[in-house]
Amino acid sequence: MVPLPFRVTKRRRELADTWTLELEPVGGERVLPAPGQFTMLYAFGIGEVPISVSGDVSGPLVHTVRAVGAVSRAICASEPGAVLVRGANATVAGLQCTDWSWTEDGEKHTLHLWTGPINAERGK
Repeated sequence: MVPLPFRVTKRRRELADTWTLELEPVGGERVLPAPGQFTMLYAFGIGEVPISVSGDVSGPLVHTVRAVGAVSRAICASEPGAVLVRGANATVAGLQCTDWSWTEDGEKHTLHLWTGPINAERGK
């Protein structure tokens, strides 16, 4: 997949070091990530990092990022109008979904809990 430019359309502070960014494709190509999928976000001149998708896939591409290093700090500092590059999508291997459904006040609710493996050994 060829990397694509995405423009920051909204930026919302969640915590002192954590921001949620909404991204729209510059060329109009929509992204439909699957549960557990992440993308590579590139901050020009600084580097790229894998960031999990954190929003509803029917709208803009949403990522919530914690500023812990040079790249993630640059991504968090991106104001609306800034352009980031989104690389290939990837999915966590071994991802599983457990659904719980219940009815409350006559309205049906469903909770989807996605879980994946945690590997303590880096690079494996």
